[in-house]
Amino acid sequence: MDWCCIVKARWLAQLAGSSAVVLLGCIFGGCAPAGPSPQASLPAVYKAQFDQALADPNLSSFQRQVLSDYQITDAEYQEAVSRYTQCMANDGWQVTFDPSGGHSTVALPGHAWDQERAAADDTSCSNDSTSYVMTIYYQLKNNPQGLNQAGLVRACFQKNGILDASNLSDDLLQQELVAGTFRASTPQGILCVWDPTGSQHLTIAQAEAMDAAQAQAPQGGSMTTNSDGSVTVTYPDGSQKTFPRGPDGSVVFVDPNGNTATIKPCPAGSTRC
Repeated sequence: MDWCCIVKARWLAQLAGSSAVVLLGCIFGGCAPAGPSPQASLPAVYKAQFDQALADPNLSSFQRQVLSDYQITDAEYQEAVSRYTQCMANDGWQVTFDPSGGHSTVALPGHAWDQERAAADDTSCSNDSTSYVMTIYYQLKNNPQGLNQAGLVRACFQKNGILDASNLSDDLLQQELVAGTFRASTPQGILCVWDPTGSQHLTIAQAEAMDAAQAQAPQGGSMTTNSDGSVTVTYPDGSQKTFPRGPDGSVVFVDPNGNTATIKPCPAGSTRC
């Protein structure tokens, strides 16, 4: 996880034959029935993600089965989580998921905490069960229209009667959100920026603390996840501050006024958490 709230790194996540040939083959030579195809209502951004996953030669057989019909049911998602949790337990880890898809990991009795081993086991287990499924499932669930960050934030502004960004085009708003330079003028507006769909269950206080922390290094600064899991913020003047990561994967960020925000690991593919 990168400085999570902002998806894998910052400040937001990036989303990224021919039917004629198939028909001719069936007409002139006979062929097996074509596999499932995306529903017409599936946004192009998600069709592209399904296509990318299914084209991955290393895609596990379980995930290929789940994704092959271009949809992910709640039952299929729960099966993926169950497989991941059991895989991690087999390696000595207890994993607890929260409602937004984030999870905490602790060593089971008799097993010592080891950041590198935990990361390696997480990669192995998620590749078999959740790596693509979780990413696409939560995006479809929280953003079924496939809007970009600007679209989500603007929708939240409109829902709450917030006039911020009314003078910005969608492209400019998106650029400022990506750069981390956009600042909302009200507490509710700040919450819209950090959790526009409410899927991360953030409070206004958490959003404000995160926004203040981000504002410290809006341009010319960076955030780096270190090998021990801590996150180092490099400010425009070159100074740095490191925030440690706890055993459950959380990082506590502190803004200049002393306000804190505890950020848990991001679910794969989330935009902010």
